[in-house]
Amino acid sequence: MDSKQHKNEHEHHGPGHSAEAHVGAPEPKAASTPGVGTSSAPAAAAAPAAGQAPAPKPAEKPRDPADALREELKALQDKYLRVLAEFDNYKRRTLRERQQLVESANAGLMLDLTEVRESFERALKAGAGSTSAGPVLEGMRLIYAKLDDVLGRHGLEPYAGQGEQFDPELHDAMMRVPDPAVAEGHVAQVVECGYRLKGQVLKHARVVVSAGAPQQPAAQEQPAPSGEHKE
Repeated sequence: MDSKQHKNEHEHHGPGHSAEAHVGAPEPKAASTPGVGTSSAPAAAAAPAAGQAPAPKPAEKPRDPADALREELKALQDKYLRVLAEFDNYKRRTLRERQQLVESANAGLMLDLTEVRESFERALKAGAGSTSAGPVLEGMRLIYAKLDDVLGRHGLEPYAGQGEQFDPELHDAMMRVPDPAVAEGHVAQVVECGYRLKGQVLKHARVVVSAGAPQQPAAQEQPAPSGEHKE
């Protein structure tokens, strides 16, 4: 009877005792639903913490090798054109300097030959009035003409003439003389003609410069004859 009573008590208190055991037990935390009341949490999680490095940038696209080759080819072409232009300028400058060297080397020879030409010219003038030396003078004239032609073909040009304006770049003044027939500051007489070689003065002309017409002395007042008085 006791065991039956104990069993009945156990059945009577079982459900109530089980409910009391569950009273005060912590309830499970409800799972948070994304987007509902938790908008600041993802933003805080996404922000990098202080002191941490930023996320690495995506790798750049590799450069096309064809572009690099084209740029290199263009640079080489520019360099080639510059070198070609510099070499062309060098050839022109060298040719000009060589020509100037040849001309300057000929200047000394031409200067000496001018003396020969002038000697021929003086001899022809001296024998112009002689009748016995006619054939000799004719031969000298032919030689003189040939020499003058050769010198002219090599760029020698005589200059200076009577009546020209005196130019210190072209003439050497030997003296100044009054000459009513020639204006003042002009060449009255050519002592030796000048020469140009390739347009450059090789030898100055030696000239006499006119000082103009001579000045007339001022007329002096004649004294009145004795016995006459001026009014």
